[in-house]
Amino acid sequence: MKRTFITIMAAAAVLASCDNAEVAGLKGKGTFMLQSVTANTDLNDVQVKPHGLPSELNQDKLLAALELTIKNSEDANLKQTYKYLDIVNKPVELSTGKYTVSAVSTDAKDAAWDQPLFAGSTDFAVVANAVSPVNLTCSMTNAVVSIKCSDTFKTEVNDYNIKVSDAKGNFLTWTKDNIAEDGYFTAKELTVTIEGKRSLDNSTATVTGTIQNIQAKDHITLNIDARVTGQVQQIVVTVETKVNDKPVDIFVDGFEEIEIPDPSQPDPTPGQPETPAAPTLEWPDNKTFATTELADTMKIDLIVKAPGKIKTFLVVIDSPSLETLLPGMTGIEGKDGCTLDLINNKTLIANFKELEINLPTGDDLKGQTEVNFPLSSLVPMVYGIEAKKPQQADSDHKFTRKLTDEAGQELSQTLVFHYTAKADSE
Repeated sequence: MKRTFITIMAAAAVLASCDNAEVAGLKGKGTFMLQSVTANTDLNDVQVKPHGLPSELNQDKLLAALELTIKNSEDANLKQTYKYLDIVNKPVELSTGKYTVSAVSTDAKDAAWDQPLFAGSTDFAVVANAVSPVNLTCSMTNAVVSIKCSDTFKTEVNDYNIKVSDAKGNFLTWTKDNIAEDGYFTAKELTVTIEGKRSLDNSTATVTGTIQNIQAKDHITLNIDARVTGQVQQIVVTVETKVNDKPVDIFVDGFEEIEIPDPSQPDPTPGQPETPAAPTLEWPDNKTFATTELADTMKIDLIVKAPGKIKTFLVVIDSPSLETLLPGMTGIEGKDGCTLDLINNKTLIANFKELEINLPTGDDLKGQTEVNFPLSSLVPMVYGIEAKKPQQADSDHKFTRKLTDEAGQELSQTLVFHYTAKADSE
């Protein structure tokens, strides 16, 4: 996979790792320093069209569009936001403790010419009376689409336009006047519509297809060709991406509508079914799955996608608050009682319904290809238990989703929630 990235480097020395107790026990203030920023805009060559980010998109323009946020890991209210130009080479005084610095491109559009978008985050600690150096790498979050038309296509098809659009109605259109331009898209699936007039008889020719499973940093090149066979015009469309260098040829006879196969997926073995895309877990409000501070009310909406259909679904919970409660709910003693089998454990499913814990279970998961998975009724239970403890302490609570699809593909993703002890606890 081709990669384009911005590297943000800070300070002069490498900060040694700190034990949690040591960091928590420090008093006073320290300094965060963002000293320099460099940008690497090189992309690996594509077979048909060697390519990189446009030269006119200089480093200063890319960096000026970044917004940086420094957030205290133990207190979500302690947050500062800066434009890159307002913070570079300027010291930022912070209280000692653990922090996360993140960067994201601002004024982002779902479809635009020459608009690479970047994002990234990293954790760091501030030590009293010292400068804390930070290295932050930002990766491109959208995909690049390039168009290459063969000489035959340009000769045989007049007044053509090539429209690439997403499901929201955002689109870019290429013509012979801007065919060398690059389009940037955030969508995971795009529709390609090619229109033109045959030189042979001036009749209209149209072909439509889709490009699926587009990932961040993908560089997709559409190679468009046209051939004349007797009185029948054919358009040949090939799609090449950096994920898979193997070109895929599509012959569109009579300009009938046809779906363009995803070149990132391997060709199925003859006589064998095609392997579906691997399952994924999305958290739209926390795309990086960063540690989240617990609260008495929380909105946690996850999206599970499994094109190969969900076969098993487990939630493994590592929480000092729930380790004594969960075995009774699952009917399983010991540590194994903290593993929730949401499809097969009928005792657990019945208890969830009785306690009005709104989680999909049983047939609402099994065999499904996409499921909305809220945790808003379960995770706040941890906060309620911790807040009532006579002696509070900071603690982490982990929820790991493990699932397999019917093709045997696995997914494991951990969500971490942090509880900060209250100073006025009784």
